[in-house]
Amino acid sequence: RATELFEASTASSNTEIREAALYVLAGLYQTDGREEDALRAIESLPKVDYDVKLMKAGILYRQGKEEEAEKLTQSSLYAELRDLGLNLRALAKSAMRRKEYDQALEYLEVSLQVDALFRLDQMWGRKSDYCMTKMMIWNAQGKKKETLDAMEEFAGEILRPGSRIPQNNPFFHRLEWFDNGASDEFVRKNMAMILMGPEFSDELKQDPRYQEILRRLEGNGLDTEKGKK
Repeated sequence: RATELFEASTASSNTEIREAALYVLAGLYQTDGREEDALRAIESLPKVDYDVKLMKAGILYRQGKEEEAEKLTQSSLYAELRDLGLNLRALAKSAMRRKEYDQALEYLEVSLQVDALFRLDQMWGRKSDYCMTKMMIWNAQGKKKETLDAMEEFAGEILRPGSRIPQNNPFFHRLEWFDNGASDEFVRKNMAMILMGPEFSDELKQDPRYQEILRRLEGNGLDTEKGKK
């Protein structure tokens, strides 16, 4: 139904609505395994090699509208850092598929360093994707101890209190942030389910350290029954 609604929205005469619908559809098609439709949606979006927001910010600075210009500049910076992190993690996963595990870990480390540089690592959930991918890399190599180390770190990130938006961050203090609709509880539960995935061997799941991780999560209100042996 969501796909049908967004497909109807691509006929809108409002450019912003039409392009937003195509962007969301690309993601929905991928989720549904419709890669060719996803590619067509992406290719229907305008192709630009410049950031209009930066050009506009420059004009606003010259007009003396400094706060508005800063807000636009910070928005561009955040988008670039978000895309940089996504690209580095995508490269890590590609390297992992080629079994170039050291290269994959290097991509992840650079991603973490960039987040730390701009204090984005303080956001709850930001570091968890790094921990999760590292956990998968160690597991793919059959390194049980390292996998369990990463699992403990990942569980710690799941349970760590914090906000999903930058707090008191001088790089993004002009920006306004909006709730994406998913509750912290929902996100934490979905993150916890990753630890019970079929890619982890029965031998690993029977390890006392693994069982302790599940007990720790369960003690904080996260259902881990499927992972117990």
